[in-house]
Amino acid sequence: MSESYESLRAAITGIKHSGKSSVGRATASLLQVSFHDLDQAICERECVANARELYRTVGAERFREIEQELAERFCSQPGSLILATGGGLADNGPTLAVLSRSFHLVYLVESEAVLYDRIMANGRPPFLPESGTREAFARLYRRRDLTYRRWAHSVIEASNTIPEVADAVASLLRRKERR
Repeated sequence: MSESYESLRAAITGIKHSGKSSVGRATASLLQVSFHDLDQAICERECVANARELYRTVGAERFREIEQELAERFCSQPGSLILATGGGLADNGPTLAVLSRSFHLVYLVESEAVLYDRIMANGRPPFLPESGTREAFARLYRRRDLTYRRWAHSVIEASNTIPEVADAVASLLRRKERR
């Protein structure tokens, strides 16, 4: 008999390219609950191809406002839900506060070197300067890592495979739900 999770709500946080969407989708599948991706919802609402494009177009402040508007909408949705957040959420304290009241915040932690390589494989993102990119990312990583750890209800190591990490997240959430 499969278990039912009527009030299980988790937001998967982490630095860009830590596997939030993949792990979130796989976790939702394991738990048989709804999955949403905050960046995808933002892109659909704003009719843009990706969050990077919108960030470049509207700037950081407006992007964060849009992010908070949609986060609030997900918070008001009833029932179980796994929400993958954007990698820059650490720079949006008001949205982290909103999410932390309605969701169990799970921080997926991955090494700085691995994330830098994954990010740069798609070209330099707008939040990193053209010169001193590596050093700028190291500072950004340290700052965001501290922020995510401060807000997280749980921290999960993300260096394993997506199914393994999703299983760890699902197990954690099942234990939490049973309490």
